[in-house]
Amino acid sequence: HRLKMHAILSSPVVAHRSTARRGSIPPRRAHPRASVAAAASSKPAVVVLPGLGNCTEDYDAFAAELESRGFSATVATVGRPDWLRNAAGLTQLAYWQGTLEPRPTVDWYLSRIADAVTEAKAKSGSDRVALVAHSAGGWMSRVYMQDFGVDDIRCVVTLGSPLNAVPKDVPGVVDQTRGILTYVEANCAMPNELGVPVTCLAGRWLEGVEEFGGAGDVAGF
Repeated sequence: HRLKMHAILSSPVVAHRSTARRGSIPPRRAHPRASVAAAASSKPAVVVLPGLGNCTEDYDAFAAELESRGFSATVATVGRPDWLRNAAGLTQLAYWQGTLEPRPTVDWYLSRIADAVTEAKAKSGSDRVALVAHSAGGWMSRVYMQDFGVDDIRCVVTLGSPLNAVPKDVPGVVDQTRGILTYVEANCAMPNELGVPVTCLAGRWLEGVEEFGGAGDVAGF
């Protein structure tokens, strides 16, 4: 769906603090499908973070729409088989106890975020990027910013992302993250607490308008 990109991605520049970087993510060569090519310099950079089970190509149309509206769009490189890496958590007792922590299980995804941010900055000429995080990409962006800092992040937009811990002892409710969301809520600050503007979108259905006085374009970003 076409969203009002100016309203969502535009935000005033605010002072922000960096979090302590508790680890390092090695660079990874970008996949040719990881972005929509040929962005002009000095365009506002947007990094799209795929949701659980999705791959880079699922966001091609969305990235192309962003490009058509004046943004430089880069989609983090994720293949569907990559999600099988999360099965590494099965080997940990914490998984079965429901107390699993995000790292090192999702370190592979954090690496893809770092690669996409580096690529987006180089391609666009911008010094910071807007993160547009779908589904699980939302809480993983929180882990990324908590552990690796926010110096490169202009703002965050989450699309249908679970950001709160899963209720316990509720019949029929199962924590598919096996405790990771509980950890994230307790240990990872929300973007606005780190000085990064955040917009969260969720609902059963959202249909934007094609045009709204140019609000969906890059002007005024």
